Amino acid sequence: MADQADDKAGPAPAAVSVEASSLGDQLATIRQALKSSPVRRQFVWACLGIVAVIVATAIGQVLLNRWNQPFYDALARRDLPGFLHQLMVFAAIAGGLLVLNVGQTWLNQTIRLK
Repeated sequence: MADQADDKAGPAPAAVSVEASSLGDQLATIRQALKSSPVRRQFVWACLGIVAVIVATAIGQVLLNRWNQPFYDALARRDLPGFLHQLMVFAAIAGGLLVLNVGQTWLNQTIRLK
């Protein structure tokens, strides 16, 4: 009977998956990891920076939406100086949003590396 498998040994208990643990357990694990991390301060500053960039990007989107009406009004009036002014306003808003987008991407990559 040495060639028969031992039926008494059952399957090994499965490890607890992330989906099975509670949100509180997951947050406690993250908090514990951050407490002992040597790069905690830099990580917190990077997180605050990305939140600030996201808020500034949202404000930029609102400005871009507000700019839309004066631009089309200048087109409808066939007002060349007004049109050129609105193009300059657009360039400023778009440039700011571009800088914020690059900053957000850089901060995301910085957070992933830490």
